[in-house]
Amino acid sequence: METIEKKNGLLDNPKKNTIGFVVVILLLIACSSILFSVKEGEQASAFFFGKPTRDYLTPGLHVKWPWPIETINRVDKRLLLYTAREIILQEKKQKNLLIDWFCLWKVDNPKTYFTKVVNKGKAERRIDDNVSSDIAATLGENLFEDIVTNNRQKLLQEIHESSTKGLDDIDLSIKFLSFNRAEL
Repeated sequence: METIEKKNGLLDNPKKNTIGFVVVILLLIACSSILFSVKEGEQASAFFFGKPTRDYLTPGLHVKWPWPIETINRVDKRLLLYTAREIILQEKKQKNLLIDWFCLWKVDNPKTYFTKVVNKGKAERRIDDNVSSDIAATLGENLFEDIVTNNRQKLLQEIHESSTKGLDDIDLSIKFLSFNRAEL
């Protein structure tokens, strides 16, 4: 048994083996703290001591400074669904309308998103405020018949354009907007 171990050299110097093992572990830890990956449906922003430095818009393996120096924040780059709460408003003849709407939205610039919006909940509240006020302003000037049938697409297009302009400062864009229901 002794001759086999000496021949392989595995147990000749246990101190060397321990040092080698510790060095390999430290290298693995160092690599895991400086390498990160961006998945196919993601985009990311790097923050150097809390200040935004660069965006990673393509998937793959990337290099960064270790954790206390640089942090990476990720956001979904696919279309995201937001289903709003029902709103009650008045149309031109002062009839109460119940409007239930939804939209598909997207983050256009992750750096702006993380510095001005911070998270998905705040982004959705901002979308809700913008779109709901645009819906109330636009539909309040029209008759129920126009809202439901005659000019529905034109009105939705107006609301979509004004809402997207209102979100330009935070680099979010609404890609699709529609009503689930519009009833008296």
